[in-house]
Amino acid sequence: MSLTGLIEPARIANYLSLAPLFSHAYWSFDGMEVTASNGMKVACTEPPEKLGRDDLVFLFGSWGGEYYQNPRLFSWLRLQARLGVKLCAVEIGSYPFARAGLLDGKAATTHWSYVSGFEEQFDAVVAHDQIFTIDGQIMTCAGGTATIDLMLHLIGERHGARLSG
Repeated sequence: MSLTGLIEPARIANYLSLAPLFSHAYWSFDGMEVTASNGMKVACTEPPEKLGRDDLVFLFGSWGGEYYQNPRLFSWLRLQARLGVKLCAVEIGSYPFARAGLLDGKAATTHWSYVSGFEEQFDAVVAHDQIFTIDGQIMTCAGGTATIDLMLHLIGERHGARLSG
């Protein structure tokens, strides 16, 4: 649901625009196929080494994501942050972001059912129980239908309120 909530507003924005505004790719450090918590399989490729400042990276995490640890991913995320790429953790993706040090001293959110545990585990993060949080180039989103709200906000920010309204 979280993935579709991001893709559909971008697809509609592309449809309504004279030229495509958004594209997407699926990347993984854990193999060429990722299985979502609902069983949906997503074909992935290795992520590029470097991205540009206009790119957006969304890291999705669901059940079990609170335990996820991959040093290659953490290093890659830190590199992208240094390059100025906008990064967003979706749902339990906030846990890997926090482990990578991306949320230290920042406001962040995660899935509502994990906020208390997240606060306890990452005391350097200012946790908020809200649908999404933007703190500079780092974004976090509660997941589910909250991704629709986040994507509409991002579309409006980049391309105007008429397109996102």
